[in-house]
Amino acid sequence: MLQSRKAPISERLRLNFNTSLAERKPLPRTAAPAKQLSIGVTTLKRRLAEEGASVKSIKERSRCELALSLLNDRHLTIGDIATHVGFSDATAFRRAFKGWTGTSPHKYRLAIKPV
Repeated sequence: MLQSRKAPISERLRLNFNTSLAERKPLPRTAAPAKQLSIGVTTLKRRLAEEGASVKSIKERSRCELALSLLNDRHLTIGDIATHVGFSDATAFRRAFKGWTGTSPHKYRLAIKPV
């Protein structure tokens, strides 16, 4: 779901991606959100660039935020989390997670204090 037209496009797109991930739907390609915003793909990319963002960076931020949240649930395996955030396998997820945070999902999880 996209927010009000007054919100920055990057924020509207992030909310759209967060909603897709929460509903366990694949993240949409660039054309779908551009169509929802009633603008062309090139315009979407240009406006995001003006905000210092890109479709890819917003997708990665959404995936990272959800992964960080899901790591709190110790009943979920790293593979479960990888699937939930849209990766085909745990290895790809681990590599991406390390790029986002500088540590592995396992080490991150160990550092979380149980609630």
